[in-house]
Amino acid sequence: MSNDAMYLINIFRRLVNEKYNNPDHTSSSNENEAENEPPGQEIGPGDVYLGYPFLHEGQQEHIQTDLPAIDAQYFQQEVKNNGGVLLDMFNSNTIYLCDKYEMDEKVSKHMTQTGAYSLIQELNETNPIYVQQHLNKSVEQVTSLLNDLLERQCLTNIQVQQMSVQRSIVQMDYLYFLPDAHQKNIPFQPVMICCLGPTIGISRYMNRRLQPIYDQVTHSTTFFKESNAVRALENYAKQGYLQSNTLFATLHVNDLCTILPHEQLIKALQRFLNDYVPDGQIQGVTIHTIIELIRYVLQNQYFIFKNKVYRQVKGCGSGQPLNHLLANIYMFYWQEDLVKILVNKNEIFGRCLDEMFLTWNKSKRELQSLIKRMIHKKYPKLSITSSIGKNINYLDVKISYINSHLRSTINHDHDIEPRGLPYISDHPPRMYSTLIQACLIRAALICSKESDFDNERRDIEVIFIKNGYSIEYIREHINQFFQCFHVFNWRSDFNENVYDKMRQDIIEYDQQRQEMKIQQRQKEQNELICYMITDLDGEELYDFQQDIKPIQEVYLKTERQFSNMKYEVIHRPKYPSNTK
Repeated sequence: MSNDAMYLINIFRRLVNEKYNNPDHTSSSNENEAENEPPGQEIGPGDVYLGYPFLHEGQQEHIQTDLPAIDAQYFQQEVKNNGGVLLDMFNSNTIYLCDKYEMDEKVSKHMTQTGAYSLIQELNETNPIYVQQHLNKSVEQVTSLLNDLLERQCLTNIQVQQMSVQRSIVQMDYLYFLPDAHQKNIPFQPVMICCLGPTIGISRYMNRRLQPIYDQVTHSTTFFKESNAVRALENYAKQGYLQSNTLFATLHVNDLCTILPHEQLIKALQRFLNDYVPDGQIQGVTIHTIIELIRYVLQNQYFIFKNKVYRQVKGCGSGQPLNHLLANIYMFYWQEDLVKILVNKNEIFGRCLDEMFLTWNKSKRELQSLIKRMIHKKYPKLSITSSIGKNINYLDVKISYINSHLRSTINHDHDIEPRGLPYISDHPPRMYSTLIQACLIRAALICSKESDFDNERRDIEVIFIKNGYSIEYIREHINQFFQCFHVFNWRSDFNENVYDKMRQDIIEYDQQRQEMKIQQRQKEQNELICYMITDLDGEELYDFQQDIKPIQEVYLKTERQFSNMKYEVIHRPKYPSNTK
């Protein structure tokens, strides 16, 4: 990166720090954090109110209750004293209480069954600087690799700068596990925190260059969320393919991101690049160099878990930007024979990472046989849980076709709701001020009938009331939702026709949002992105991101040579003190 560019970036950083009281905390020490206690097991002060673990201090003004607030630390200590643990739930706004034995047993089962982790070193008082030495060596290796590629003219100076990391802010990745109530028997899912790791620069850069290509190639078979399946089914029915004997099927790939050998991921990536990068390079970086860099990332996934250093020897850590991309590319080729068969029969096929949905107009036995063949003909053999029928759940939608009526409603987990607020997959975490509108948008995208939508609206009111929100606050946000989509008298004039019109507007709005996300990824393929890591989260992070946009426009867009430069602010999770 040129000196002029760095000078401009430093001006921007200084202005932001002056205005926002230094929100950039990349070098904060977190010295008060317990070494062996992953953040998934910690509930900070003010995070539990009357059993509602999702509420934060900034929301108390909306809480209507005469009961005293629970002391979170006291409650957690009481649970711990009785052999239990309190955990955030995976992809949920709820806390999970279980015996520590249950957690340890399920985590051990995952680590044994997947074989994804190799123990490298146990940390103790005899090796107090092991992590520091390991990080020094890792940063040196990354620097050496990038400089070697620069000398061989495989990379440019700017590309090397984009992938480099500063030793002063590098920390070792760490792993913890969260319970997943969406799966049978509540397995524990691995969560890897990687945002300050030695290879994060390479991973971010490669993901920005490759993701837009994947988006373009796979748009016809990609579902971004459950409502995409609803839309595909409604079009399928309009075209006359939905019959009385039509079956729906879902396929869930268990542990997708931790069971694939690295060489299988590299093999799929190599094939993908050869197939869809016809000139053999992306912005001057050859396929050979791309493979070399991504192989390095995969083979150097070191992390801390329970005061031990491990290396991930299968798959990709959940926090790595390349994680979903590499898994998706592998599945793209895994599913190709199945997709060909279904497309030739005018059936639906869509996949959202590890969740597949399809239709079938022959016998259930034939479909079961087809799925079995798909599983056994590929290596490695995937563990797949399938469900087939006329009434089926796919992600957060419940789909049925009975007596010639296609119906789609929200699939509520009544073990979680109304104990916790709804979780919306594409809604920013901890953005509670817009969660009611997000719930209503999801309801409209999924519910084809006005009566089902109205029932869902009532359920949303009940859930938020039971979680401590005032009825005035809830009604205000519901009114804002209807006004946003041009329904001004919804209490008196809401009927099937009004709903159909509103729903179509919401469908178009959602499609535009998704297209904008894809276009943004395409734009970022050509941008020079500098990252600011901050402890801000949720609504504070969102507000900060919006506030700095004018500063960015003034100081990073005024010069033509910097017109493709972008400053991105991202949340920095808490790191245990033994990761640096």
